[in-house]
Amino acid sequence: AAAAEAVETAMRLDPDYPSRYRYWLGFAKFHLEEFDEAATLLAEDVERNPHGTAEGCYSIFFFQCLSSIIPLVAAYGHLGRDEDARTAIAAWLKRAEGRSEMAPTLSRARLHWDHFRHSGYLERLLEGLRKAGLPPTDKDPSIDMTRGFAAGSGYQGTTGAPVKSPNADL
Repeated sequence: AAAAEAVETAMRLDPDYPSRYRYWLGFAKFHLEEFDEAATLLAEDVERNPHGTAEGCYSIFFFQCLSSIIPLVAAYGHLGRDEDARTAIAAWLKRAEGRSEMAPTLSRARLHWDHFRHSGYLERLLEGLRKAGLPPTDKDPSIDMTRGFAAGSGYQGTTGAPVKSPNADL
């Protein structure tokens, strides 16, 4: 709660605040289990993040370009917003562009977010990603980094409806 308050204060004091403040506030709201507000803030950051292109992912620490998408997908998973989760997963796949170390999987998310000192934070994130339908590993036959989730893979979101490949129309 203190982190959210600090970022809100900074945003109020500087109307031209850096766009990443949305990420920090969204991330804090996510861990306060205020998933609607978190999703709104994180989605705004995904849209405004200057490293949101594949080229940007190559020029910076590669996982930073996914720092807002991962908790966004998890927030959508907790909210049962499967269609929004699929759209965010499609953005994740686009940014990953075939790089297996950036695969939208639970194992990759765990690897890159394992720095949480409080295990409840990581578990909340992973649970949201599970609810959003992420497969456990990139070795799973249901994910193809060039096409997305395989048709008929059986991965389901929180509603129980099969998850359509986010790149099915490519």
